[in-house]
Amino acid sequence: LKSCLTIPMKIGERELTIPVDVSWSARSWGEMEEL
Repeated sequence: LKSCLTIPMKIGERELTIPVDVSWSARSWGEMEEL
């Protein structure tokens, strides 16, 4: 799970200025919680 979490976190760090990525990252976290 740690390796999977690092991928979305890196993407968010690269593109924090774009709000769309923030919402996508939030969805990814929700999906991980379900898994």
